[in-house]
Amino acid sequence: MTHNERVLQILTTPQGMLALVSGIAALIWATVVFLALAQRASSMESTLGARILIWVVGLAPALASLLAPRAVVLGNTLVDAPALTGPALLASQVLSLSGLTLCVLIIASRRWATARESQRPGRGLTIGLLAVYTSVMISAIFSGHGGFDRQLFVLPLTIIALYVTPRLPAPELVSQLRLILRVYIYGSLASLIIKPSWALVASSSMSRDYFHVGGQLSGLTPHPNALGPLAATALVLELAPLGRRRLWLVHVAAAFTVLMLAQSRTALIAAVLGLMFLRSTHRSIRPMRWIAAGVAMVGTGALLLSPPLAGLMTQAFTGGDLQTLNGRTAVWRYAYNQFLADPIVGFGPNLFDTNGPEAAAGAFPTWAGQAHNQILQTLGETGVIGMVAVTAFVCFLLATAAKRSIVLAGISSALVAILLTRFATEAPLATIGGYDASFALLFFLMAVMITPAAEVLPETNAHFSNVAEPAV
Repeated sequence: MTHNERVLQILTTPQGMLALVSGIAALIWATVVFLALAQRASSMESTLGARILIWVVGLAPALASLLAPRAVVLGNTLVDAPALTGPALLASQVLSLSGLTLCVLIIASRRWATARESQRPGRGLTIGLLAVYTSVMISAIFSGHGGFDRQLFVLPLTIIALYVTPRLPAPELVSQLRLILRVYIYGSLASLIIKPSWALVASSSMSRDYFHVGGQLSGLTPHPNALGPLAATALVLELAPLGRRRLWLVHVAAAFTVLMLAQSRTALIAAVLGLMFLRSTHRSIRPMRWIAAGVAMVGTGALLLSPPLAGLMTQAFTGGDLQTLNGRTAVWRYAYNQFLADPIVGFGPNLFDTNGPEAAAGAFPTWAGQAHNQILQTLGETGVIGMVAVTAFVCFLLATAAKRSIVLAGISSALVAILLTRFATEAPLATIGGYDASFALLFFLMAVMITPAAEVLPETNAHFSNVAEPAV
């Protein structure tokens, strides 16, 4: 049964009709509240729209995780989570529609969107990312495999809404991102205490359990590989010398704990690389990069001097699952073969459709969902057209991060390092997940890149370190 058929089946029941009416009513009230807040905005440059958009996109993965059933690991088999049904399915639809409505309202509202400016910071970067999404639409139309869906419009509209919305100042933006990420950090730790069976992905053969807690922590995300990058980003932002408060070391410890419990090797490497790019301000004694280098040196020394730790690291990085990268090599071959079959436009956005004939024929593991490598995902999904767009976007990204690294205390370069590290084993630019954790991190990165701090001269950087974030 397809997704649309499940929705129609639910709508025919009294409970489904009641949930639908309630959802529509909630959406109408949300629109009314949004317009009322817009009327209260005192000027064209009100940042209320940016705040709402950042929080909606940032917390959507956590809400979806609470609604969706968890995947189950049985022996050597990862059993897909059952499909959403009943009120949970309708709630997810309302959540997606609410986000789309919010973006349209922001874009259309003259009070919130500063359309009068012919050019704003981050214009080229935004166009580059939109080109990536456009290549997916082109592939869906011309590949011959279909896959054109309304979901393809959600992420581009969200990026456009971010671009036209008045931007938050850099210290305020970083503070808001820290608050959002703390929801995941402390929420995941709380879920581990309250209900470990829900918070952990446990299996004697598939998941890792280096710390003997019962599995890998997924917390307020559907998978440890989603929580790991969030924790790595939180660690970088909490350590960044930009508007920190007295309890910042507590938040650093919490983010580090979640990063370790998620046990994602890619996220751990990304965190170390990201920390290497953090810069010091005039009030810092040592650059943050030396902290990461010191951690690496201490870890290396402990590995050489401690046989138990050496055994643990050997298990982590030379285990049998590393030979196939947890089955990713089979997925990579499938994506590359689809690129060879249609090198211009690729297979289309339904490259890993579990209901398609390719999945039925066993061409790829049904748990994959993506190519688990951004380059192969792009080649298999959108071919050369998509690869050109992704390359252009990455070039814009690197140039923008280098330009703005000083005024942002290295945060821009650190977040880019985390994103590019994830290119190796994940597909963080994938469009099929909607408002998932990968898009939330990409959205945070774009928000940082187009912040007004980008246009401030390096000499004025000192003033950013003195702006404190809201108390938590």
